[in-house]
Amino acid sequence: MVETDDADAPTPLAMTSNFGYLNLVKYLIGKGAKVDGNDYDGVTPLHYASRNGHIQVVQYLVSQGAEIDILDFLGRTPLHCASINGHLEVVKYLVGQRALVEGDDSDAPTPLTVASHFGHLNVVQYLVGQGAKVEGNDYDGDTPLLCASSNGYLEVVQYLICQGAKVERTDNDGHTPLHCASSIGQLEVVQYLICQGAKVERTDNDGHTPLHCASSNGHLEVVQHLVGQEARVERDNNNGQTPLHLASSNGHLEVVQYLIDQGAQPEGKIRILTVIIELFVQISP
Repeated sequence: MVETDDADAPTPLAMTSNFGYLNLVKYLIGKGAKVDGNDYDGVTPLHYASRNGHIQVVQYLVSQGAEIDILDFLGRTPLHCASINGHLEVVKYLVGQRALVEGDDSDAPTPLTVASHFGHLNVVQYLVGQGAKVEGNDYDGDTPLLCASSNGYLEVVQYLICQGAKVERTDNDGHTPLHCASSIGQLEVVQYLICQGAKVERTDNDGHTPLHCASSNGHLEVVQHLVGQEARVERDNNNGQTPLHLASSNGHLEVVQYLIDQGAQPEGKIRILTVIIELFVQISP
């Protein structure tokens, strides 16, 4: 039996494609297996083979009529799958077979966005060279630059900006690349973005500056750099919270101490947090 009775399970052809067993793929197709048969997530054999970089299986499936731009239920094509995992050879082959470089779902992340998210610089460079839009965004407003910044991939960030990506472009929540890099403590990315004109006082939809983001997550070096770039330590978000409030509420004592040294006032609008600060000072070694 070359097809499964379980509609939710991957087909035998999908599984052999997933593991790159070319001879078995040929055998199953010869016995009538559906080249585009999908599982409960809409994932086809070509998605599986592309995801794992099995170029010979990919080529054979396409030669047998596999649909190049078929979407799974998340709006991903086989090109997305290859781009996510950095399989440049498969990416090149699929594009050569006229796969849509921008994907086939205007709301989903593009192949360039997912390649940027996972830091695959060679794939990013190739896709841009094939016409992928560096400013393309998905349903959350995420651009390739936002994704690369969110994960600290400096070389990808540098390349995208050189290709025209805007350092002040925001997602749907108002986050800039600098907000994203500050939130995860990526100091080199923060430094580069500021050198490229990113504004340290830019606020997101909740009134958070990059300094709020770095303070909330305890990234002292980023906090120090932002303050050195004249980020205001007493800036309130939409709830009246300063970076000091956020650092205090999340237990980041070193950041609390540094911000107070830089002029932050513990007697701010949310006074109960001063108790938290005092407790940390008492228990610190």
